[in-house]
Amino acid sequence: FAIFKDWATGMLYLVNMIKGMIHKRPNETILQFMTRYAPTSDGNDPVKYSQFIAVHIGVDNSFIMGKLG
Repeated sequence: FAIFKDWATGMLYLVNMIKGMIHKRPNETILQFMTRYAPTSDGNDPVKYSQFIAVHIGVDNSFIMGKLG
């Protein structure tokens, strides 16, 4: 968890962090990514999150994150 001076700074950090995570594991699916990024052990539902993301970008949650370009 982190606190940023404003929304734009926080969003920039988030985008760069996600890009870095994808760069390290380019063959990871959306579901695998969300399982690591938002694990059930923290009270999250990575399957639901991955499906939400997949629907919004027009793929399914088995889509390989490295192909997002």
